[in-house]
Amino acid sequence: VEIGDWRFPCSWLRRLAAHNRPFAVAEGHGDRGSGWHPGWSGGVELGPLGTYALRHVLPWRVDGKLIGYIELAQEIESFAGSIAENLNADIVTAVDKTAPSEAAFAAGKLELGFSGFWNDHQRIAIQQAGRRPLPPGVADYWNAHPGGDPGQVFTSANERGEWSISLLPLPDYEGRPVASMAVIREVGSE
Repeated sequence: VEIGDWRFPCSWLRRLAAHNRPFAVAEGHGDRGSGWHPGWSGGVELGPLGTYALRHVLPWRVDGKLIGYIELAQEIESFAGSIAENLNADIVTAVDKTAPSEAAFAAGKLELGFSGFWNDHQRIAIQQAGRRPLPPGVADYWNAHPGGDPGQVFTSANERGEWSISLLPLPDYEGRPVASMAVIREVGSE
């Protein structure tokens, strides 16, 4: 049995890859929290489409022979809505532009249907826009801290309202802050 590198449009079965084209997490580079286990690997990473995802990779064997890998993945944007609902906040995710290429980001946006923009900001690329524009000053602060700023909560206000904002780091399997999530909570409005 021969397989190539097949991609699937569903949200969780991401792709099948030939045994000579393993994924980063399949090579044992899974998140140090979940790590590499004999027979499978899992973790979080900024994938080839420039999207931050939780991945699980399994070897595919036929008659004991490795013929490829099966990758299951779920992008953070797919469950950001649930996080927003549970926190009663707006969730916006972004990647540090030093991590993916613009071409990878564009491919991910197209393939996965995200609404993000590469050119809107200097150091971050918004993967999935929130329900409303970023509050004043958030983009400037986020560009200064593209990998997030753990432990820091700041406020923003204008005539539309007042918000509390946290930028949470989203590290890759090596602990590098390749993406971040803004949790934006309205705390006051007119």
